[in-house]
Amino acid sequence: MRPYVPLFAAALTVGAVSTMVLAQPRPARPARPAARADAGAAAATDASAATSDAASPAASTDAGPAAAMDGGVVSATVDGDAGTVSVGDASFPMRQLGTGTAVHFPVPEQFARTAVPVFVQVRSSAPIDHVSLYYRGLGARRYTEVRMQAMGQQFRLASGYGALVPCEDVFPPKVQYYIEVIDQSGAPNGRAGTADAPIEVPVVDQRHFPAPTLPGQAPPRTCGALTTGVTVRDAGPVEPPRGTADLGEPCQANNDCRRGLRCGTNHQCVFESR
Repeated sequence: MRPYVPLFAAALTVGAVSTMVLAQPRPARPARPAARADAGAAAATDASAATSDAASPAASTDAGPAAAMDGGVVSATVDGDAGTVSVGDASFPMRQLGTGTAVHFPVPEQFARTAVPVFVQVRSSAPIDHVSLYYRGLGARRYTEVRMQAMGQQFRLASGYGALVPCEDVFPPKVQYYIEVIDQSGAPNGRAGTADAPIEVPVVDQRHFPAPTLPGQAPPRTCGALTTGVTVRDAGPVEPPRGTADLGEPCQANNDCRRGLRCGTNHQCVFESR
C-alpha cells in the first residue's frame, strides 16, 4: 500500500491531469502493465521501504509532493459530486474556490503557529504581472499582502504560484486569506476569495488529514508555543507605562506622572485637561 500522499500532491496532480475542473470525473485509465521481471526486485524493495515509512506520520508527510511525483503518475480518483479526491486509502476535501483565471484548492486545516501553504494555478492567455496573497490572523483588522512566487513547474503544474501565511499569524480558530491575479495592464483577471468573503482555513490541535505542503517542499514546521493574543502590529499603539510622580512633583514627560496627571510647562505634574 502506498503511504498517504499530502493534500497538495493529491489536488495538484488531479489538476494537472484533469485541468482541475470539478465536473463529472473522467473515466479511469486502463490498468498499467505489470512491471518487468528485471524490475521486480527494485519494486519490491521500494514497496517495503514505503510500508516502513508509512508507520511514522512524520515520514509519510515529510516526503511532500516530490515523492508523490517521482518516477510515475499518482493514482487518483475524483468524485465531483462529493467534492473529494482519493489517493490510495486517503480521502481529502476538494473545493475549487478560484474564479476567472485562478484555480485554487484551499488546504482543509493547519496546526496553530504553523505556516499555511497557499498554491494557485493561473490559466490566462494574457501576460501576468503578479499574483498576491492577502492574509490576516486572529485579531487582525487589516490584510497583509505577500507576492506569490512561481513554483510547481517541475511537476507539470504550469503557471503555478505559491506562498505561506506566516506561522506567527496562525492562531485558532481560523486564518483568513484571499488571492488576486493581476495582469500587465494592472487589472485583476482572476481571484480566489475576496476581502469581504475570504477563504477560511480552520486551525486545529489534531490533524484529520496529512500535513499540507507547497509543491516540492516539506511540510512547514511549528514556530513556537501557542499564544492566543493578537500580534503587536495588529494591537495598535501601546500606551507607555505611567510613572509615580504625584501632583506638583517634578517631571520631564507626561508618563513620569501617575495616571490622571500630565507634565505641565513648568515641569511639574498637573491635572490632565478634560
